[in-house]
Amino acid sequence: MPQLLKKFENNQLTSSKFSISTGTGLSPDILNSLLAEEFDVAFCSKCRDDNLFEFTPISRQKMVLITPLNHPLANKTAVNLAETLPYP
Repeated sequence: MPQLLKKFENNQLTSSKFSISTGTGLSPDILNSLLAEEFDVAFCSKCRDDNLFEFTPISRQKMVLITPLNHPLANKTAVNLAETLPYP
């Protein structure tokens, strides 16, 4: 995202029409700020299933899970993220 935003900001056709600020945070906090109209657009993980926001995926990532050899998930070839919830 940083490279795309930089290109967008440096484009003379758009630079005078938009104000762009960046920051990081947890998705629930970002969505609460969006709901409070602190900004108009946000990039975050989808973490709500309601009709208050329109989510459009812009990217997908594979994640890797690393565990000790004796961990209950260690011998699985694939793990659903929900399966990791019981573990710190």
